[in-house]
Amino acid sequence: MVVGGFESLAMPPDEAAAYRAELEALADERVEFTGHLPVHEVSAVLHGADVAVLPFTAGVTTKSGALLTVLAHGLPTVVTDAGDPELVGR
Repeated sequence: MVVGGFESLAMPPDEAAAYRAELEALADERVEFTGHLPVHEVSAVLHGADVAVLPFTAGVTTKSGALLTVLAHGLPTVVTDAGDPELVGR
């Protein structure tokens, strides 16, 4: 399951739509892309998850709300780029 949106300061709407389309084309039919969800639904998904992956192009830091959320749910977390050296190997 891919939870959340793709738009961010680092990825404007047109780029985000293209990136999502690319991922959807590569994904198995069993992968669900939810888009943005209400907080309680995100929490329910995270409680049922085994792992979280945060593929942020600008890196992940301890200021990341997404990182703090998945860690608060006790999930092992993989990031594509740890923008904060304190996060490496933790």
